[in-house]
Amino acid sequence: MKPDSPTHNENASGVVGYYTYGEGAKYLSPAHLPVRHPELVDAHESMHRYLAFNNFTDGIGRIYSNVLSWHEAELQFMHRRGVQQLLAAISDNTLAVHETVATYLGFLLFSVQHAAEVPELRRTLPAMYSELLVGAERAFGAIADPRTLQNAERITTSLFAAAIASLNLSYEVAMLRFDELGRCREFLVRHSPDNRFRRILAQIKPSWDASGLLWRMNDLRADTDEQKLVYQGALFDLIRGSLPDIVFCSQMERPDLFREMVEEVFRDGAQFGYQLTKQIVQPPTPDTVVDVVSSKSNKAAPSEVSSRITLIM
Repeated sequence: MKPDSPTHNENASGVVGYYTYGEGAKYLSPAHLPVRHPELVDAHESMHRYLAFNNFTDGIGRIYSNVLSWHEAELQFMHRRGVQQLLAAISDNTLAVHETVATYLGFLLFSVQHAAEVPELRRTLPAMYSELLVGAERAFGAIADPRTLQNAERITTSLFAAAIASLNLSYEVAMLRFDELGRCREFLVRHSPDNRFRRILAQIKPSWDASGLLWRMNDLRADTDEQKLVYQGALFDLIRGSLPDIVFCSQMERPDLFREMVEEVFRDGAQFGYQLTKQIVQPPTPDTVVDVVSSKSNKAAPSEVSSRITLIM
């Protein structure tokens, strides 16, 4: 995940999709590239977007990526460099979290309609993506295992909960001041979300494996929004109990934190004469397909399936 430049999903044919804070998720049409399954790219990049809008680290990245986009010329040299270094640190320390979520859930959703084609597509994955996918399968279940699809709602909720616990560091609002961005960067690197995520996944096994945390939650469902909140909260409690040094909070526990962050950036920027605009907190444009791809299939696409797997963070 690279907030200051597109995060690309690639195969041997080249770039087929990307996600950025400013543009959202974009997908390239097979009219331009020999992409057999743009819906897999759709699912992958949409997972990036869902995760990016449900954690505080990406929230900070979105704020300051847009500060650069709209106000780079106004910033003092040290402030501009501080923003660039913070964005680079976010990119470097959230890549594994983002690509694990996007790759695993992308393949899971894709397998709903194209299970027979998953093995061939897996062979086209770059080594890093393949390794991340295998790691997620150890924690949540192999894509090809029928039990995985049967538990898709709980797995989706569990994987996003693990990612959010990794990404929601205990940030102080004051860290977002322009002169404090170095401290924010050092805090992020010291408590790297990628490292936290790896430790959390090591505690998780598929729900049918009694040695992992999910086994203890088999009496809970995750079908409705209310059930997802309960399920997520229960997993947060288990993560805290197993790894007490990983300190985090959810948006439900700190509902005003992002607003406080934005207000601090505006207030602090005004002291330096920066006339920051509301665009720095605008959401990206809706997910789009570049050159709309018509489909003759009446099967549900992964994007349609994903819309039914509600994400409550």
